[in-house]
Amino acid sequence: MEKSTIELLTEYNIDPQNTAIKQYYDADNLWKTLHIERDENKHSAFLAWLFGHDVNSENSPIIKLLNLLVMRSTDEQMDPHLKTAVLKAQLKIKSAAITTEMTVSRLSTLVSNDRLDVYSKCEVDGVEGFSQLEIIIENKVDALEGDAKNKKCEEWEKGLSQTQRYYHACHENRKDNSTSQLFVFLSGKEQNPKDDHFIRISYQDLVDYILEPYLKNSSIDSHIEMAVKEYLRILGNPYNKNNTILATTMEEKELLKDFYLRNEKLFRRAIDVMIETSEDDEERTDFEELRNVINKTSRNHRVYTINGKGKFSMYQVIEEFAKDQMGQGKTIQDVDEICREYTGSGKKKVMLSDDKTKVYRYQYERDGKTYLHYHEFSFNGKDFYSMKEWGGDENGNFPKLMNGINKDFPGFQIEEVI
Repeated sequence: MEKSTIELLTEYNIDPQNTAIKQYYDADNLWKTLHIERDENKHSAFLAWLFGHDVNSENSPIIKLLNLLVMRSTDEQMDPHLKTAVLKAQLKIKSAAITTEMTVSRLSTLVSNDRLDVYSKCEVDGVEGFSQLEIIIENKVDALEGDAKNKKCEEWEKGLSQTQRYYHACHENRKDNSTSQLFVFLSGKEQNPKDDHFIRISYQDLVDYILEPYLKNSSIDSHIEMAVKEYLRILGNPYNKNNTILATTMEEKELLKDFYLRNEKLFRRAIDVMIETSEDDEERTDFEELRNVINKTSRNHRVYTINGKGKFSMYQVIEEFAKDQMGQGKTIQDVDEICREYTGSGKKKVMLSDDKTKVYRYQYERDGKTYLHYHEFSFNGKDFYSMKEWGGDENGNFPKLMNGINKDFPGFQIEEVI
């Protein structure tokens, strides 16, 4: 029998797990204490500090930044020799001088009062054609790119946006022509730089490809680890008047996902009431569209138990099955063969591998950008990868796989719970 709204509200109020996400956001944090949650200069200072650590290590934040820039850049935005050196892991950073608020005039033959948010000059090895690399980052935490019309500026600056001014001054009119350059536009908003030479990255990119992977480094200093975790926690908190969320960590995603799944019926009930009672046609249409989106995503985000325990996504079930089988002596290739047999997939569609480039559709292109497209996990100190296009619908690959495993592996039973 369907529960009443009162019953759903009561369950919501007495469920202690619902307080976990509130505690996550309410936790003490140095950035909150100092009231600098969305202070652009402080964010730039933190990133400059972070990129200056472990520069000689292949796991350094600045090396991870270069890998991210390779993924997000076009051929016109990055020197091909630099791109090749990064992709082949041949690039070595011998030293890096990183600062904030560098005046443009120090790099340019032009006169300007502009300042670069984050500036790095690196001495590099392993790259054909040059040994010096400059990385210029324009950081937009909660603002749009400005122009020169409202500031006291030189004649040449008038009518140019920030990125256009910086590129014109620091590249086209630079003092040192022997140094290779990268121009980066980091933004918390969905906006593109007005100068096409700037590589656009987001704060979510920082989390996904730099900060969280860096924390997996077992040799990271405990003080640096604590500072990075504090910073990660602040990115997902909507502190300012615009409720800006810069990025979401994996921990936060899991908390929000669990919170939604446990209270989905209550949320759906509230949306239905808003549709029924709304006197505004536009508002009603918005809520109807929201309901349609929820219905669609609910079909694609099922939750499963393994042997009656836990809550796992499709990707996590496959990860756990692979670990279970490898723990019994099978290779990742053996597990891949099992998956392809149950799903009826051909040999060309690699589902699991220790080489991400072999996994089916491990990356894809959209709107001129490259996105990675695989699930990554570790077992016995080694990284493994599985594809993401399993399909949870009735005729999809995952139900076929689940039925095959449940039939032939009695010690590993999968059940859909949501």
